[in-house]
Amino acid sequence: MRRTNRQHVDDKSYRQDAIWRIIIAVLILVNIALGYGAFLSPLGIRGYLQKRKTISRLQRQIDLVNSENQRLYRQIQRFKESKRFQERVVRSELGWVKGRDEIVIEIPESDMERK
Repeated sequence: MRRTNRQHVDDKSYRQDAIWRIIIAVLILVNIALGYGAFLSPLGIRGYLQKRKTISRLQRQIDLVNSENQRLYRQIQRFKESKRFQERVVRSELGWVKGRDEIVIEIPESDMERK
């Protein structure tokens, strides 16, 4: 049986349509995979936003530590340069007294009643 020209064109057209359908199906699957990777995966946008929050939180902590570091540095410099400051720190932090200072010890009333 011999094919007509019309049948040959129809077969060729059918094959081309099938190839295009396969290509479109593959492209749709690729788009779905890329969409998942971009929006749902931990390496996608969600992961990126989470990392930005972490970086922001860590930057605030670094700023706080830097501020505290500068404050302590200034305090150390004052401590090195001023005998008066050294005395004040030693007296307030360690409870030391000087010469004619009077020591006052407060006893809570609840302790007085027990005795």
